[in-house]
Amino acid sequence: MLETSQNCFRVVITGGGSGGHMLPNLPIISLLKEAGWKIYYLGSANGMCEVIRETGVDFFPIECGKFRRYWSIRNLTDLFRLAFGIAQAVVLLQQLRPHVVYSKGGYVALPAVIAAWIWRIPLIIHESDVTPGLVNRFAACFAKVVCVTFEETALFFTEGGKFGWLQRACRCAKRFCRAMPSEGGGCADSTERLLLC
Repeated sequence: MLETSQNCFRVVITGGGSGGHMLPNLPIISLLKEAGWKIYYLGSANGMCEVIRETGVDFFPIECGKFRRYWSIRNLTDLFRLAFGIAQAVVLLQQLRPHVVYSKGGYVALPAVIAAWIWRIPLIIHESDVTPGLVNRFAACFAKVVCVTFEETALFFTEGGKFGWLQRACRCAKRFCRAMPSEGGGCADSTERLLLC
C-alpha cells in the first residue's frame, strides 16, 4: 500500500492530453505546496509528464483512452485502455485518500474523474476555454464546483449554482489554500466556498 500523508490536506490533480490541460496546473501546484498541501498528480506517462514531475509532486501514470470524433479502430482499443485506467485510478484514490480531486480536463483526466465519483470524493473542475471539452461536460454532472474563465462558458453546463468565475490560475490556488477542509467532513463546505471571484 502507498504511504500517505495523514497530517496534512491531500489533493489529487489531474488533466492532460495537451499543454493547455497541464501547464495551468503549475501555479496551482506551487501555491498549494506553499500552503502545506500534499499533492498527487494522476496523468499519462506520455506527453508533457516531465513538466509535472519537475515540480516535485508525486506523479502516478495511468492508462487513458482518447475518444476521437471520427471513425478509427483506435476508438475501440482505447475503450479497453480507458477501463484499465479507471481501475488504476480507483485503486490509487483508495490508497491516497485525497480530500479533493481537481481536474483541468482533457481525456487523460477521465479515469480520475470517474474514480472520484465512485469514492464520492469532492470534485472540482476547471474549464479555461469558451467551449468546454467532452470530459468537462461529463464531469460537470457530478462536480462540486465548476470553474470557468468566461461567463458564457456556463451556458454549456446544465446545472447552475456551482460556478466560480476564474480569471487566473494563481487566484484559483489562493482560493484553494484558504478553503482548507476541516476534520469531520468539512471538505464539502470548503469546496462550496471555493473560487468565488
